[in-house]
Amino acid sequence: MLLLEVRGLLLGLALGVPGVLLFTLEGVLVLAAAAEALGHDSELVAPP
Repeated sequence: MLLLEVRGLLLGLALGVPGVLLFTLEGVLVLAAAAEALGHDSELVAPP
């Protein structure tokens, strides 16, 4: 799990801040919480 986090963080850094949010578990959870708060169901933030 930690390896995936590190890989995600490195990929995210390569893409900038939006990449960090997209490729780290914390980022996915934040995006999911934000989408839920806005009342939108998005396939992009759906759990795998």
